Amino acid sequence: MFFPFFAHSCLGLDDSLQQYVSNFEREKISGEQLLKISHQDLEELGVARIGHQELVLEAVDLLCALNYGVETDNLKNLVVRMRAATGSLHTATTDRRKSPAYDGSVSRKPPNDFLTSVVELIGAAKSLLAWLDRTPLTGMSDFTATKNKIIQLCLELTTTVQQDCSVYEMEEKILEVSKVLNHICDQTVRTTSDPLMSQSACLEEVQLTDIKPGEGLGMYIKSTYDGLHVITGTTEHSPADLSRKIHAGDEVIQVNEQTVVGWQLKNLVFKLREDPKGVVLLLKKRPTGTTGFTPAPLKNMRWKPPVPQVSLRHKSKKSNGTMSRRRISVKELGNPDHQGWLYRKKESKVFLGNKWKKYWFVLKKTALYWYTSQMAEKAEGYIDLTNFVVDVAIECKKKQ
Repeated sequence: MFFPFFAHSCLGLDDSLQQYVSNFEREKISGEQLLKISHQDLEELGVARIGHQELVLEAVDLLCALNYGVETDNLKNLVVRMRAATGSLHTATTDRRKSPAYDGSVSRKPPNDFLTSVVELIGAAKSLLAWLDRTPLTGMSDFTATKNKIIQLCLELTTTVQQDCSVYEMEEKILEVSKVLNHICDQTVRTTSDPLMSQSACLEEVQLTDIKPGEGLGMYIKSTYDGLHVITGTTEHSPADLSRKIHAGDEVIQVNEQTVVGWQLKNLVFKLREDPKGVVLLLKKRPTGTTGFTPAPLKNMRWKPPVPQVSLRHKSKKSNGTMSRRRISVKELGNPDHQGWLYRKKESKVFLGNKWKKYWFVLKKTALYWYTSQMAEKAEGYIDLTNFVVDVAIECKKKQ
């Protein structure tokens, strides 16, 4: 899968990214390279503005979440994920306070690892909110109350990190909020017996034909803050309504085999109107308590990993399966065989210069991961060492 993948996917993204398509084409960035791309890589590809870099990385994250989460994400797992994020934040703060160099009385910006933990927590909360803020869950009063409380607490987190106060005071406020979030998660898991809690989403292909001129498809679509396109309703007797397969809460994944996750809404609308004869949609459907639809196989997706994703937490015997470097944390690897700081040189020779960078490497059986820190939630890279022999190296006193 070579550079046309990025060019095609970029067509519907933010208009500001179109200027970089030629850079990716020139360097022949493949889908696999795009999956592993970092801020530094993007800067060397000419994407200098941080905002533009984040747009690209967010689009990559959406693709990762789509392919790795469609069969595993459910409300219960999302609640557990947010609970784990609050626990990680509390643990990181407690460990830092034990350090002799810790000084919580100063009024300055908190450490980057602390801010990163806050961002990870908010990210987990956003994923949970995206699930709760969707039909049929929007009609359930207990979930609505949970959603509103999470929104309020996330706003408190966002405002707290911007306040002018001592590091200790800021940490205390954030830990207090995270404690309440943790309580909400525990309460939701304990008290909710609804079967929707453990039902995962699935994919369904829907074909709309016989579109009358000027009639349209009859779908109402809204775009969420994180680049998803959700159907909010259909027009009575429209092609979408008559299909009996399109419902409020469905998420548009593909249009005529083109992945549209992360696209601007105007570009999605243009794609839907591209062929007047009809359109083929791939929809991500949330659980409704029924099994009246059949999941579409993942092979229909335009982008897919080279081998199926394997979860370390559930299938430890297959822990060397290929996994997204943006979804495996250091903590999830458990007790590794070896770990430590190492310098790594960039592999690609087409980028400008050969630079060394320090990473935290973790060896788990035949899987080697590297991270930017010992508490990182996302790996920067992964190597399968099944066909390699790992041995103790001679002492190296300098980078070579």
